[in-house]
Amino acid sequence: MESITLSLSSEERSDLNKRAVELGLPAEELLRRSLKQVLSPTKLSFKEALEYTFQKNAELYKRLA
Repeated sequence: MESITLSLSSEERSDLNKRAVELGLPAEELLRRSLKQVLSPTKLSFKEALEYTFQKNAELYKRLA
């Protein structure tokens, strides 16, 4: 595993620590999980998926109406 150094302001570090405590995680693990989520492929929101489905099936819906 590689390491990275990240500079945070006192306020950012304090916010990170508070959130980590709320979640019961070490601050480093919270950062690791957050970064993993940001870098993972974007999932469609429900609304986006619904709009896609309606657009894809628009002609079928017209015929069924």
